[in-house]
Amino acid sequence: MIRGVHTMFHSSEPEALRTFFRDKLSFPANDVGTGWLMFDLPEADEQDGAVSGTQNISF
Repeated sequence: MIRGVHTMFHSSEPEALRTFFRDKLSFPANDVGTGWLMFDLPEADEQDGAVSGTQNISF
């Protein structure tokens, strides 16, 4: 079972991207130094319409 994911987003405007995730999408984040944010996202479950054992990431 996948319990986490490490994802990197590359942007020509990194501060704007961080602000979008933190403020517009309300993802809880911790600054781990020099602007790098680590987001703590909730686990998906079958109530969200996903079948157990499947993965899906979309925006």
